[in-house]
Amino acid sequence: MKATLICTVMLLGVVGCRLAPGVALSTRLGTEASQAPAAEKAAPIDGLGQGRSAGVPLRTARAAGLRHELAGDFARAGAAYLGSLDDDGSLLADLRRLSAARVRVAPDGSGDFHTLAQALAAAEPFTTIVLAPGHHAAALEIGQAVSIVAEGAERGVVEPNQVWLRGEGPLLTSRGPWLRLMGVGLSSTGPGPALQLSGGHGDLTDVTFEGGGLGVSGAAVFLSDSRLRIAGGAAVALTEGARATIKRTRFSPGSTLTGGSLPGTLPGAGLVVGDGCQVVAHGLRLQGLDPAVSVGSDALLTLTASDLYDSHGPGVDVSAAGEARLSDVLVRDGDDVGVLFRVGSRGLVERCRLRGNRAGQLRWEDGANVEQRDNVVRHD
Repeated sequence: MKATLICTVMLLGVVGCRLAPGVALSTRLGTEASQAPAAEKAAPIDGLGQGRSAGVPLRTARAAGLRHELAGDFARAGAAYLGSLDDDGSLLADLRRLSAARVRVAPDGSGDFHTLAQALAAAEPFTTIVLAPGHHAAALEIGQAVSIVAEGAERGVVEPNQVWLRGEGPLLTSRGPWLRLMGVGLSSTGPGPALQLSGGHGDLTDVTFEGGGLGVSGAAVFLSDSRLRIAGGAAVALTEGARATIKRTRFSPGSTLTGGSLPGTLPGAGLVVGDGCQVVAHGLRLQGLDPAVSVGSDALLTLTASDLYDSHGPGVDVSAAGEARLSDVLVRDGDDVGVLFRVGSRGLVERCRLRGNRAGQLRWEDGANVEQRDNVVRHD
């Protein structure tokens, strides 16, 4: 009798979780949500996407977001999470969980919409748009918070090169507070980036860029486990005080899906940290670019555990008043100098390996302030 009662209680618990997932979330985090200050409970949505400048503590933001999420108000939940989203991604998991609705786009008519344009036009804030395998036409502007994911990507079962947005760039221009891309390929022709983020936040995982790259203007972006094969221009270019966290991503000159060079391709720049911008990057591989990395005035780059090789310009080029902190970075076999600090720049180079760069390994001009330690420098 006792065993039967225990089994019945366990079964009811499982069924309850399946029927009402919000209840499980409330049980786990309800105490935190209930502790949000009364003033915060009436907060407007006007601050959506303003980042850390809103000055809302992380715990307060998460508590308010959870309460709105459990009430089904995804716009206000997103506003709360985005109001304190910082560069280390503390609230990314909360934002990725939000899904006011899920719709499927399939050109063959088997989904809710035939085209991505139709799905975006109908999407409410924090809708998840699932793209069926195939090629999808795109030259679209996005003004709301949405997720665009390849079918199967969230379960880790999407096949490489199965879901592509194609057209003349930019394929997507996001001016909304939040754009998530996962498992999608962007293949663009013409000048300019394939994806332009202008304000708000971007969350890009397992994205392949071919032709055009990523432009980030006054926005914050999280880019991970992605590939950029660029035909001229810059793979990633930050301007207007943009911020980026980039992890485990490869940069290379433009190529086709079969590995051949794009006709007429010239080496493009890799990572361009524009004036006043900030980047934290780890685990990057940058091959055959000109330069691999450039750091503008009043900009800050923190680069760790990365490999820069076969560059046609400097591996790292730091402009006047710019700052670069390099740790455990390999810079090798470039046509120019490995790392260059220009007049008035500053930085740290530690535990780095520099070798085989034709114009020298590590150089700083008069007036640069560079600290170096525990590096391995070979001039052969």
